[in-house]
Parts: sequence; C-alpha cells; structure tokens
Amino acid sequence: MALFGRSICASRPMAAVAAAFKNQATTADFTAISARCVSSVNRQWRTETVDASQVAFTPAIKSIDVDELQRLRKDDENNLILVDVRERTEIDHSNPFIPGCINIPLGSIQAALALNRCEFRKKYRKPMDVDKLVFVCCIGERSALAAEYAARLGIANTRFLQGGVEAYLTQNDNAAAM
Repeated sequence: MALFGRSICASRPMAAVAAAFKNQATTADFTAISARCVSSVNRQWRTETVDASQVAFTPAIKSIDVDELQRLRKDDENNLILVDVRERTEIDHSNPFIPGCINIPLGSIQAALALNRCEFRKKYRKPMDVDKLVFVCCIGERSALAAEYAARLGIANTRFLQGGVEAYLTQNDNAAAM
C-alpha cells in the first residue's frame, strides 16, 4: 500500500485504512491498495492490489452532542446552518422542530447542496458560505447520511447531531415546537 507517497506493507489492511482515515487521507493519497480477501472461486485467501482510484473512501463523519450544538448556537450562530433532513409531513405531525433549522428532506439534500450560493440563499434564506453545517433528524441516522454526502462533496466542517431531535428535546425542556 502506498500511503502519502510511501509504500507500506499491510498485513492488516483495515488497520492501515483506519490509520489513513485518522490522518484524513483520501484516494488521492494512495497509488495502490493491497488487501487480503477471500476468493469467490475457491474460497482461499488471496492478496490483490488494485488502483486506488477504483476504491471509494468515505471521509470520516463527525457527530456533535446537544451540549456542543448549544455552544455553537450561542457562540457562532452566524457561521452555522442547521438543516433538518426529516420530511415536512413528519415535522408537521407533532414532531418538534429545533428552532433555527431549515428543512431540506434527505431526498432533496443532493439537489440543495448542488445549488450555487445565490440560489441556496434565495431558496432557503441562509448563506451557504458558513463555517459549520450541522444536520439533524429524529434520532441521528438520516442526518449522518446527509453529513456523509456533504463531506463527499467536499463541504468542510460537516457534522450531524448525535441522537437527533429526540436527544435535543430530552436535554432541553424549553425547546419549543414550531
């Protein structure tokens, strides 16, 4: 395996990949990846080297907890966009909405993030050029997918709220539903 221009022999390829992620490596940092896998023909272990461009890497997605979200909202609200990725009908049927969020359902997130800055501001009344983008949903699963997609697009400082709206409401009795 070539990592940052150096070749390393990895008897445990997953450990090498984990080390690469720890250092925020991308496929551009690798020239080739050598991995042990089970052959589909004879079910024997074999080592195969593939071109790194043929391997998909997902950037590490970071979560934040409710306390961190509260701190961000208090200290740096002008550089923060909160995006609720739940369906509008889900929010309308007595599911609370975190104040300050914009609603972009998960099914629409690709199109929304592909908008240029002016179109995004016009449609969502928020600037796209912020320092932090935090996705929320009911319990954190869909928001993690949205954050992963945004990170794949190269949007920096993307996070998702661990535990989602449920965690937010549990910790904040004063959160008002819209």
